[in-house]
Amino acid sequence: VHTAWLKAHAIEAPADEWVVSADTMVEADGRMIGKAATREEARELLRFQSGGVQRVVTGVCLRLPAIRLALVDSVVSLVRTKPLPPEELEAY
Repeated sequence: VHTAWLKAHAIEAPADEWVVSADTMVEADGRMIGKAATREEARELLRFQSGGVQRVVTGVCLRLPAIRLALVDSVVSLVRTKPLPPEELEAY
């Protein structure tokens, strides 16, 4: 939620226009999962997630500059990934 708030406040918008921002984090087996930087890292992350359950947390911020209002909330989803065979990992 904090990162979504920061993103919403980094935008200069007309006072009467809503600013909407969001940020998502993924956790699996106690490990935070970031975005893969390389193709090999992406394969490794998919192998790690294959057949498991990930906790996906999305924070959202709605900001209306005119009245200095910022509403924040978050939602948690559990995502189960099917076991991925090697050929599917490569194709992904």
